[in-house]
Amino acid sequence: MHQVLWKNFFGDQWIRHSDWGNSWKKRLFHKNVVRWDDAIAHEDLTSDQSLQFVKFDGYLEHYTFADSHEYAFKMINSAMITAEKYHRMGKDVGFLKLFFAPAFSFIKTYILKGGFRDGYKGWLIAKTTAYYTFIKYARLKELNGQ
Repeated sequence: MHQVLWKNFFGDQWIRHSDWGNSWKKRLFHKNVVRWDDAIAHEDLTSDQSLQFVKFDGYLEHYTFADSHEYAFKMINSAMITAEKYHRMGKDVGFLKLFFAPAFSFIKTYILKGGFRDGYKGWLIAKTTAYYTFIKYARLKELNGQ
């Protein structure tokens, strides 16, 4: 099994930091040993065997989004799907999480993970990630009838 480093691009800019930098993806595996789980969001590989992944030298260029419109649309859709996943898992959200999680998400992405070093697009990623977090928990609150 192998992992490969993704160079994530936003438009024509390589994003080196925030949640997008240093992104290793599990990509080469034997289909009779590994399978994708049935999660409705953020799928992952699973197996009955213990898995060990080797990191490839080099990288793949991943052109994620052409512009902010495409990015915002995808993030809102992803937030809705993740809220549904959390609802099915029986997760709950209180006011404090709804209020503080988006702020912490911004701080983590923009400051702690160095998103500010990617300029405007780093700021845009951090703000959109914070909004994603808010929408995800707001929708979960609705789904839970709160």
